[in-house]
Amino acid sequence: MAALIREHTSSKDKLVVHTRDPAPGGEVLCRSGRRGLSVMGRRAPEVPAMAGPPRRG
Repeated sequence: MAALIREHTSSKDKLVVHTRDPAPGGEVLCRSGRRGLSVMGRRAPEVPAMAGPPRRG
């Protein structure tokens, strides 16, 4: 997972990792060398993941 995060993001991206267990989210961010927020919850987020920056206009 850390390799995928590193491959598909840049160091300037703002990341949120959603997990059911608090340890893996923070761990994959550390292993990937990226900074971000790890969020724990029972349910998946209701907002779909974005493939890129939000479109304006």
